[in-house]
Amino acid sequence: MVPLMSREEFVRSLGDSGLLSGDELRDAFEKLGDEINTSDSAMLAHQLVKAGRLTRFQADALLNRRPNDVRVSNYIVLEKLGAGGMGTVFKARHRRMNRIVALKILAREAAAQNSFAQRFQREIETIAQLSHPNIVMAYDADETDTSLFLVMEFVDGRDLGTEVMQTGPRSIAEALEYTLQAARGLAYAHAHGIVHRDVKPANLLI
Repeated sequence: MVPLMSREEFVRSLGDSGLLSGDELRDAFEKLGDEINTSDSAMLAHQLVKAGRLTRFQADALLNRRPNDVRVSNYIVLEKLGAGGMGTVFKARHRRMNRIVALKILAREAAAQNSFAQRFQREIETIAQLSHPNIVMAYDADETDTSLFLVMEFVDGRDLGTEVMQTGPRSIAEALEYTLQAARGLAYAHAHGIVHRDVKPANLLI
C-alpha cells in the first residue's frame, strides 16, 4: 500500500511534473482561494481535477508517486484508453504542438524481451508506410529509458466491439458501411504488401 502523500509533497511533485507552468500553478491556487490552505493532498488533487487543471489519471498518478506516468518524452499523458498483450494506449497531448494523439507504449516486461521489441518495431515500420482515410495514421515513434512508444492519430470514438456490446447489433445499412470502410483500408494495406493478422470489431474504431 502506498503511504499517504502530504500536501507539500503533492504540490512539489505537481511542479516537478511539468503538467502546469509556474504561472498556471499560481493561477490555479489563487482561484481555489482559502480552500487550498485547508486541503490535504487528496482533496487538493480533487479540486484541481474539478477545476479542469488536471485529469483524474494525472491526479492519481501523482498521488501514487508515479510522476513518470504523466509525461513521455514531449507528450503529456491525459488518460488511459486501453491495454493489450504488448502494451498500453493512452490519450496524450504534444507539449509544443498541443495536438491530441494516441500513445501506444510497449509494456516494460515486453520491452525487455527482444522478440517483443522486434515485433513492436515491425509494427512501427508497417504503420509508417500507410496513409489512408480508413487507417489510423502514425505521427512519430521513439524510445524512453525503459520502453518504446508509437504516436498515432487519436480517434475520438469507441471500438465497434464495445459499441455492439453496449448498444446491440448495428442495422444492416450500418454493418455494410462499416464493413466497406474496413475493406477499403485492408485493400490499401494489402496493396502495400501488408496483411492485418487481427481483424475484429475491437480493432475497428468508430
